[in-house]
Amino acid sequence: MKSPLRALLPFVLLSAVPAAAQRESGAPLAVVHAMQGPFQHAVVGSSLVRSDGTVLPSAGATLALPPRATLAMAELYWMGSRAAPDDVVTLRRTDGATATVTARSCVGAEDVAGRGGDDYFSCRADVTGFVGGAGLSGRYEVGGVDFDTAGLAYGENVGADEYLNIYSGGFALLIVYSDPEDNYPRLLQVLSGIRAQDGTDTVFVRSAVAAFDDLELSENGGRLTHVCIEGDPEVVGNERLDLCRGACAGTAAVPTNTLRRDLLTGPQNPEGGIFNETITNESGQVSNVTLQNGIDIDTYDLAAAYVPGNRAANQFFGAGGGLLHVSSTTGSEMVAHALIVVEITDFDGDGDGLSNVEEGELGTDPDDPDSDDDGILDGTEVRGGNPANPDDPQNRITDPLDPDTDDDLLCDGSRSVTGVCTGGEDANDNGLRETGEPDTAETDALDADSDDDGLNDGLEVLSGSYPGPVDHDAGRAGSQTNPLDPDTDDDGLSDGAEDDDRDGRFSPSLDETDPTDPDTDDGGEADGSEVVNGRDPVDFPADDNGNLDDPDGDGLTNAEEAGLGTDPNDPDSDDDRLCDGPLSVAGVCTGGEDRDRDGRRDADETDPNDTDTDDDGIGDGVEVLDGAYPGPLGPRTNPLDPDTDDDGARDGAEDTDADGALEDGETDPTDPRDLGGQAPVTPPPRVVDEPEPLTVLGSAAWACGAAPATAAPVWVLLGLAGLARRRRRG
Repeated sequence: MKSPLRALLPFVLLSAVPAAAQRESGAPLAVVHAMQGPFQHAVVGSSLVRSDGTVLPSAGATLALPPRATLAMAELYWMGSRAAPDDVVTLRRTDGATATVTARSCVGAEDVAGRGGDDYFSCRADVTGFVGGAGLSGRYEVGGVDFDTAGLAYGENVGADEYLNIYSGGFALLIVYSDPEDNYPRLLQVLSGIRAQDGTDTVFVRSAVAAFDDLELSENGGRLTHVCIEGDPEVVGNERLDLCRGACAGTAAVPTNTLRRDLLTGPQNPEGGIFNETITNESGQVSNVTLQNGIDIDTYDLAAAYVPGNRAANQFFGAGGGLLHVSSTTGSEMVAHALIVVEITDFDGDGDGLSNVEEGELGTDPDDPDSDDDGILDGTEVRGGNPANPDDPQNRITDPLDPDTDDDLLCDGSRSVTGVCTGGEDANDNGLRETGEPDTAETDALDADSDDDGLNDGLEVLSGSYPGPVDHDAGRAGSQTNPLDPDTDDDGLSDGAEDDDRDGRFSPSLDETDPTDPDTDDGGEADGSEVVNGRDPVDFPADDNGNLDDPDGDGLTNAEEAGLGTDPNDPDSDDDRLCDGPLSVAGVCTGGEDRDRDGRRDADETDPNDTDTDDDGIGDGVEVLDGAYPGPLGPRTNPLDPDTDDDGARDGAEDTDADGALEDGETDPTDPRDLGGQAPVTPPPRVVDEPEPLTVLGSAAWACGAAPATAAPVWVLLGLAGLARRRRRG
């Protein structure tokens, strides 16, 4: 969620005298940039005209910023005495690279004194991209600017009615930056134009050059930088910059509602003479003194405007005209204002990087630095970890009122919020997504599926429990997939493609493969390779297709055949016409003996290594496949019971030729009545197993108790035709 930029009041021109007495011209300073956030500014520059009148081909100035400063904006301003603006200059940055700069816009002030001369211009250009290509701190140089040096009617007063034409010009480089060590919320306005003011000792011309929307000044105050040309160090009196509550008012040099008389003065800028051709850095020291002629760049500390212990005095709200205004006043000389930058540090009660005013607009808690308790400060969530570059691909702007912005059950920050989410995606709470090695990188707090594998980040981190060997978090039960790797087991299939129903569980019944095991069926070939080659990675081949997992096509892998002791290359190891595994092999055998394909013989299964499992004299295949007796127990004998009808005689002793049919001279092994003349007895149900419904060679087979009248007993189904091959869903 981004904080909305506050509306800014339009520029207005105020004067303490009737219009006829004013001597002003040019373009009023108007807001060209307004920024809200932890932004600071610095302005450096130099005159391009020496005090002896020499016009320099180039001049430079040195900028020093904090080591971790990040560039938000850079603009170059150049200005001077010229009727037609010079809109193309050169700029050399800190590494020595040079660029030709064309102005975005230029404005002029014509005939300020009304004597047929004194034309001035100011141009500006965005140089953010060029300046950002090198280190910010260092020396910058500007050259190739032309000025008018003759025909000027206004200049230094050197005697009665005698003037020395003075031409002027210079440049100013504005840098707006953020410093990760300084999270104060600020309002910053850049005002540009070329507004010439010409006054006398008794006529004061006052222009309102900046007005801010609601704010509450903090003890950190802020800074103001003013750039003008044609100020004179030897002419003083009634030159001022003021901060006022409401539009600066009154007919005297000092506005009646100024916050403090000496607020914008200092050792180099005494009250009444601040437009004095000085260029000061942030420490207030004069620099480039040999290159001074007619340009003034001064930065002022606004901390003195703060009133300790009196919040009302520090609040500037629109009701009753109480907004903070900045204005300039001149009375004794002509000065042309070109640039004013105002940076106000707003009050932040909880120190989260959002001002109280902003928190009221956003609905966050001004007394809680982390309104949603996810571990990330509110200001960091609103602006991201790199507010100077919102387009930084690592920058993450999350919702300060929602601990789980992307609803993936992982909290945006490092802290867990009970009943909502588990921390966390931004593990160090810095508003940046750390990338790099998957084991050290962070999931994306703005993307529920950081690796785009089809599985939700929260599922992969919190709920995944697969049986495979890959375990990215040994502290949790089962194996989790990696939320930063779309193919955790590197088998050629994305994690989501393997976990079809996206539930964090391995479901063989859905023909799923295990996304944490590259070879789900342990057959020696990766799951992805099997899919590409038309084989089944879950190992349910329909026939002998040469699959490395099941070379004989009986439904048992090599490992399962080894467990049984059967021949992996022979689907019917004991030659009883029943396949070793659950699947049938056309023309060879019918599945199957190891019906549950677990690699061992269970009590309800025939023995794939023994032709006659119950040793009754009739082979397993005959009992399961060929039996055709007329007795009441059904047409087939039980291959797991040597005396199917419990009449005291083995099945093979009754069916003497062991062919599964009743013939002359034989008794029926499925009918207890044919021995001893006893009346038939209805035996209790003989339940060996109750399997789920099966598909047998395309026909239905039923569990016990559900078969039609003609169906065989359940034990006959134990080894009947195999399961149709299960195919993986696309």
